[in-house]
This record gives sequence, structure tokens and C-alpha cells, in this order.
Amino acid sequence: MREKEKLIEYIKNDIYCRLKPSKIHGVGVFAIKDIPKNTKLFLNFKDNVKYKISKKDLENLDDSVKDYLDDHMMSSPKYYLVVNNKDTFDHLKLYVNHSENPNTIRDNEEYFTKKNIKNGEELLVTYRGDGKYAGKL
Repeated sequence: MREKEKLIEYIKNDIYCRLKPSKIHGVGVFAIKDIPKNTKLFLNFKDNVKYKISKKDLENLDDSVKDYLDDHMMSSPKYYLVVNNKDTFDHLKLYVNHSENPNTIRDNEEYFTKKNIKNGEELLVTYRGDGKYAGKL
């Protein structure tokens, strides 16, 4: 599958989070739709390309994902201009706040849900280095 098609599939199926003010600390990462247990978060694309993606190709998107794209991507009435690079979606992990009772786990630089996470719930991870999934930030 070509990179543009992978990106379209990712937008359709795997954008789960966005930044919002957190009651825990500053800014946090929040679910914009329900996220199943064991879901890999924050996909990192390798190339650095701008893609013009037709809104028609994305017409059945969840409204919260459309809002995310409207807030973060350049758009016209017919297209989104999606800048696909290392940080397009991956940067969100920098804002996951600490908890002693996390709902995500970190394995090196990859994040996974530890349980089902409900829409609106803040994603949390432990910052402690006391286990396999507690890497350093």
C-alpha cells in the first residue's frame, strides 16, 4: 500500500486523540472516540510529504476526527492538505500526563492502550522507571 493510502486509512480508522487542557497538568491527550484495549497510538510516518486529500475520500469520518483535521490541517472546501512527517501525529505523545494508575503503557517510544478508553477520557502513563513499559521521557 502506498504511503498516501496508508495515511488515508490512518485518518479514517486510527486518529483517536487530541490535545486539550488537563485538570492534572497543563495540556493533556484526550480520546476523541472510544479506543479499544491494546490499540497502538500515535503512528509515526517516515516520509516528509504534503498530500492533497479529497474531503470526499474522508466523507464518512467521525465528526471529532473532522474537527481534528479542521483544527490542524490546511483545508479548502474540497480538500485537506495533510503534511505527512514524523511529527504530524506522533507529537501527541509528548503531552501524555503522568498517573500512578495509567490507562496507557509505553514500550520504548510506542504507546498502547492498557484498557478500553472512553471518548473524553484523558490518556495517562506512568513516568516512573519501575517496569518494562515505563521508559524515560
